[in-house]
Amino acid sequence: MRPKDGPPDGWAPKPGIAKLDFQPPLDSALSPGSSHFLAYAPVESRSLEDSQKSATASEFFGAAQGDFTWRGRKYSYTLTSELPCFPVVQ
Repeated sequence: MRPKDGPPDGWAPKPGIAKLDFQPPLDSALSPGSSHFLAYAPVESRSLEDSQKSATASEFFGAAQGDFTWRGRKYSYTLTSELPCFPVVQ
């Protein structure tokens, strides 16, 4: 659900994303004016839910393209220009 003060389309950049130490850096994969979605999941599973998130991310978005660290925990990520489970917004 979009917050009242959020953008009209409901999407917004994550604050502090530059501090997450992406390896490889995201800059090389992003081009100005393009839109990408970031799918991510924990690298090390601590629960059944973590395992399910990792399996789902891999199944729907493909192999990980890199990783990042957030709050001391490592996550793998994949960038995609389309969401496989939703139609493209016009």
